[in-house]
Amino acid sequence: MTDRALADETWTSATSAEVCLAFLRAEWDKVPEITGWHDRGLIDAPDLRDGRENSLRRLILGSWREPLLAQIPADTLWWLVRSLRHTHTAELLVIASDDWRDPIDRNELLNVAQRRGEALRIPPTEWSPPILWGHEREGPFTILEGNNRLVNYAASAPQLAFEVECFVGLSPSPSVWHLPDRATSGHS
Repeated sequence: MTDRALADETWTSATSAEVCLAFLRAEWDKVPEITGWHDRGLIDAPDLRDGRENSLRRLILGSWREPLLAQIPADTLWWLVRSLRHTHTAELLVIASDDWRDPIDRNELLNVAQRRGEALRIPPTEWSPPILWGHEREGPFTILEGNNRLVNYAASAPQLAFEVECFVGLSPSPSVWHLPDRATSGHS
C-alpha cells in the first residue's frame, strides 16, 4: 500500500474557496501587516457557504499572492486528496519561480531538498494542507503552497512519518509555475 501513486489515493472534489482557506491558514501569520487588519475568525471559524466571506478571504490572499494566483489557469478543477505520503515525493516539483528554479535539478523536490533543504521546523502532523497543481492525476505536481515545508521534509525524510491531506488543482492549460510547461513553451 505504501507504493501507491498519488493518483491512487482518495480524491474528493473541492472548491476554490476551500483552497483559498487552506492557503490563508498556511500563511496567515507570515503577513501580519495585512492580516492584522482582519478578524482571524475568517480562517479559524469560516463559513464556506458565505459568498462575502469567501470573497474577502480571496481578496486578503490576493493582496500578497496575486502574482501567483493570477497564473493559475481559470479552468483548474480542485481536489482534496487523502493522503500525500513520503512515497509521493518523487512526483513533486518545486514551484518554477526565479527564487526556486535551478536547471540542474529540474525542480524535482528531492533534488531541491539536497540543494536548499533546512531543518524541518513544523512536523507534518501540524501542517496546513499543501497545495499542488498539475495536468493529470498521474502528475507530476508542482507545489504552489508548501514549498519550504516539503523541501525541508524531503531533506530530513527518512526518520519522519508523513501522511497529510493536500489540495490538487488539475488543468489542461499551461501554467508558468509548472516547469514542464516552461520547457514546452520555450520559456525559461
